[in-house]
Amino acid sequence: MDLLEQLAEARIRQAQSDGEFDNLAGAGLPLQPEPDELLDPSLRVAYRILKNSGFVPPEVAQRQQIGNIESLLQHISDPAKRKPLIAELFALLTQVDGSLTLCTGSRAQYYRQLLERLGDSKPVI
Repeated sequence: MDLLEQLAEARIRQAQSDGEFDNLAGAGLPLQPEPDELLDPSLRVAYRILKNSGFVPPEVAQRQQIGNIESLLQHISDPAKRKPLIAELFALLTQVDGSLTLCTGSRAQYYRQLLERLGDSKPVI
């Protein structure tokens, strides 16, 4: 152990004996793993740079758009204004979840029923 490591260890032991670590948030709880801990070490730096620069993978961006449109639809009651939003939502769901014609999930079924009620069973995508 070199001199710097010995000095650091000595300071840590002194802080422990002085009780400086006794009332830390999360004391006694297991540490939460870092999100990139399971990534290949050679990719961690690249992913961290992308994350810090605000890059979002396309799938995540599409899911965010879906959430935004769904919350907009909760506040819009006019069918003429809802129809293009539902068509856009249908297109995003198709991209994210695969073909909705093959999807039997309740979400896909719900949007098909909405489109039928608005008089358009197949939106222009």
